[in-house]
Formats: sequence, C-alpha cells, structure tokens
Amino acid sequence: MTAFAIPSRATGFRGSSTTPLPLVDLKLVRAAWRSVAWLTGGRVGELDEQRYPATFHTAMIVHRDGRHVMLLHAHYPYLAFASGFSDWYTTEFIDPPGLAEQYVHAGFTTLTATVLLAPLAEADTSAISADEWQQIRYWQPPTVGAALFNKWD
Repeated sequence: MTAFAIPSRATGFRGSSTTPLPLVDLKLVRAAWRSVAWLTGGRVGELDEQRYPATFHTAMIVHRDGRHVMLLHAHYPYLAFASGFSDWYTTEFIDPPGLAEQYVHAGFTTLTATVLLAPLAEADTSAISADEWQQIRYWQPPTVGAALFNKWD
C-alpha cells in the first residue's frame, strides 16, 4: 500500500508570509453532504460549518440504523467518517457507510479508516512546511486523521 501523501497546509497552518489557505467551496461541501446522504439511503441532519481553528465541517447523516458523523475538510476535498462527535479526533475514524467510491461523484476523496488511523510517521509528509512541522511537534497528532482533521490553535 502506498503511503498517503499529506498536501502542503492540509493541517490548517501556514506561515505568515505564505498565501492564504485554499478553501473548498461551501456549495461543494453541501452538495457532498446531500449526495452522501442520498447515496447511502439516509437523510441530511445538521451541518456545523468550519470555524477557526477547525480544519473541517461536521455533518450528520441520519439512517434507520443510526447517525453517521461525516467530516469534510475545509481546505482540501477530503471526506471522512467518525464514530461520533468529538472536539479532538484521533482514533474515532471509521470506514464510510456504503461503498467509498460512491462519494467521488460529489468531488471529494473519501478517506478510509485504514488511511486515517495510520500513524503519521507512515504518511508521505514531504510536502508539509516547516511551519506545519512546528505545529505537529507541538500538538503531536498520533494519526494521519488527527493531523488532517484538527482544531489546533
């Protein structure tokens, strides 16, 4: 298996002299949320839009068998699922309900639990900036998912 490549600034940090972080269009976020709900036979619940310092939007999808927490990265079109709401995601990542490839239609890349729960040391971090490494050393995210979906300040 090839190591997941974490793109530059996907941790939500940048140096003061670099360009602003990219933003995924909120229309695309909402479209992905609705698409995933529809494709998995559920309905949309609540959407908590990203606010500083979070790097992600949190969305609820309601199914007959329960609720699914969907995380949509605010800076890159990454989609992840978690076992519940949390202020700090490290090991709560789960595989998506249904088939992961279904979500490509919404323009997002669905990250599996295998990718998200992998130790950060196993990821390709060659694109991460010195500013990001400073934050990583401080916050010490144990997993790829914790580095991508965070609320570091």
